[in-house]
Amino acid sequence: MKKLFTLLIVPLLALMGVNAQTDVTSTYLLNPSFESATAVSTTIANWTNAGNIMQSQNNTSFAKEGTWYAEKWQSSGNLTGIRLSQQVATIPNGWYLLKAAAFTNQNAGGAFVYANSDSTEVFGTGDYSVLVNITAGTLEVGFKVKKSSNWVACDNFRLYAIESTPYMLTG
Repeated sequence: MKKLFTLLIVPLLALMGVNAQTDVTSTYLLNPSFESATAVSTTIANWTNAGNIMQSQNNTSFAKEGTWYAEKWQSSGNLTGIRLSQQVATIPNGWYLLKAAAFTNQNAGGAFVYANSDSTEVFGTGDYSVLVNITAGTLEVGFKVKKSSNWVACDNFRLYAIESTPYMLTG
């Protein structure tokens, strides 16, 4: 319910200009669009890669930022147990909004853009947002697959500090 409410209210409040957002991507995230790549590889600079997601540049159907993005594809079956993450060791406590472009083919779901323990499920191609309240001065962001289709991808992670949260969160 919290996710549904957040998905409905975040765009409305953004249109109304209720909360001030400051882009802090370059301050806290390293290689957020995977552009440090020089070749297709499962070694992705500044990211922990469990599940052999690879940097790639050959897809034009995925709405990526720049040349490179991260993807996992297999010819058939479901992808499971994949996690691409980045740990921010020191970040001020407060509210943040994480955004990322993400994709699952066949609108399968089962893949998530996440920030700490908060996440948003990915269905199809789109820009996904996660609202997170940091209380311990650390942040883990990323893309994970519990069980999804045979092809997933992500790119263009962006992080915004929110001065105050007007969002009503439900348990």
